[in-house]
Amino acid sequence: MNYTKGEWKIVHQDKPQQPFRVYTIIKGLEYDIADVYIAIPNFQNGTEANANLIAAAVNACQAVNPDNPMAVAEAIKDLYEACKEALNWFNQQILDRYEIDKSILNFDPQLSMLAKAIAKAERK
Repeated sequence: MNYTKGEWKIVHQDKPQQPFRVYTIIKGLEYDIADVYIAIPNFQNGTEANANLIAAAVNACQAVNPDNPMAVAEAIKDLYEACKEALNWFNQQILDRYEIDKSILNFDPQLSMLAKAIAKAERK
């Protein structure tokens, strides 16, 4: 499956009811990818949010696997669950079993990275 390579960006619209344009720049030229509309009245901010979400999701997936960002998109839920399970296992099998203070998560670089990534994904 081919996709449009390059960083995806959006054009911010000044007028209500206009679509947000998602595009990329390749060799100095802009290429349209999609126009994002929303049919819900008085929900213009939702249109912009949707366009930003599309661009951010694609850019993040491309950063992980530039040759196959769809593979990343399809694996995100599994990766998230695996990270949570790994951290839970460590908490139960090591920290709780040996009564080690959980603040160690702040000092171990890998555990800290894992905990911060999970917290970032769960941010509300």
